[in-house]
Amino acid sequence: EKDIASWSAMIAGFAAHGLGIEALELFTAMKVCGFVPNAVTFLCALRACSCIEALEEGMFLHDQVNRLGLQSDEVVGSALIDMYAKCGSLQGSVNVFKRLPHRDVVSWSAMISGYADQGQGEVALALYLEMQSEGLKPSKVTFLSSLKACIVMEGLSQGKLMHTQLIMYNHEHDMAVGNALVDMYAKCGEVLEAEKVFTGLSERDTICWNALIAGYAQHGEYEDALHCFKKMQLAGFFPDKITFLGMLQACGNMGAADKGHEIHARMMRDGFMREDTVVGTTLVDMYANCGMLLEAQEVFNKLLVHDVVSWSALLDGYAQLGEVEIVFKSFDKMMQEGKRPDSTILTILLNTCSHSGLLDKGEICFEIISTRYDLYPT
Repeated sequence: EKDIASWSAMIAGFAAHGLGIEALELFTAMKVCGFVPNAVTFLCALRACSCIEALEEGMFLHDQVNRLGLQSDEVVGSALIDMYAKCGSLQGSVNVFKRLPHRDVVSWSAMISGYADQGQGEVALALYLEMQSEGLKPSKVTFLSSLKACIVMEGLSQGKLMHTQLIMYNHEHDMAVGNALVDMYAKCGEVLEAEKVFTGLSERDTICWNALIAGYAQHGEYEDALHCFKKMQLAGFFPDKITFLGMLQACGNMGAADKGHEIHARMMRDGFMREDTVVGTTLVDMYANCGMLLEAQEVFNKLLVHDVVSWSALLDGYAQLGEVEIVFKSFDKMMQEGKRPDSTILTILLNTCSHSGLLDKGEICFEIISTRYDLYPT
């Protein structure tokens, strides 16, 4: 015999592992079997919508929540806020938030996270301050969302103030918070502060190492990124996809072709190359930056999907080596595949014409792109 608790547990399990479609199918099957969902069931089903960005299904669940009179439940309300935000409907989140009779730290944190995820860091931090003005103490989740907002707006001064508050509330020793602090300092350009936080952590995981490696790579300290990668492995941590992406960026920017090739081989051995467009594009970019166009082309040809980013990486590589004819042949192939060029592609083409003295070609190219794709100079 199954009861509402066992159905909810199964739905929660699928949602927790990113299997949102299966979770929602179970939710429907549960109702067909005559069970009326409760607050916990809706919470699990809304999480399923969040993980697969199923806005339409989420709105349908919202209607059911209202019909059953559960819209005032704080936990369900927070799940609705999170669902709308994750599905890209911040207005939906705001509408739910405003109608809550009582807003707790969970609902505030959901709103802060929603704005941070949508790139509106200033609004997220304004909410963070407003929440505290209403007498609510930030939780660990609030701090994580607010630090993300600092990264979005590169708000180093706000991040430092938050760090002070974390110490005051005794959260700075938490691993997730420590990782977020390392990431915030690294991405805001304070790599030395990121190192200090990293050194002071009692526990470290792969996420923390990745944040530091990415920080070094982002700010041009490529030797430090390579050294950090070595230390990470010596400490017994296994690199993941994010680690490798940071390392490939470092190798490409410093022209370390041998190291980049070594990492490529390691990624293939560890199974990170299967049908992954992001990894493939980063490899194309790394080889192109190192002047290894044959390898870049080979990786590009094996990609299952060619998006505008991978085409940009390939075109830029040929352009840097002055392979004008190949640049325009590749661009023609891209057009034949039906890909819409962006401003990056246009910049590469115009720079190629500029460096090769191809005035007529540049004018024709610009006219085609501006009339067919509505791209104009900024």
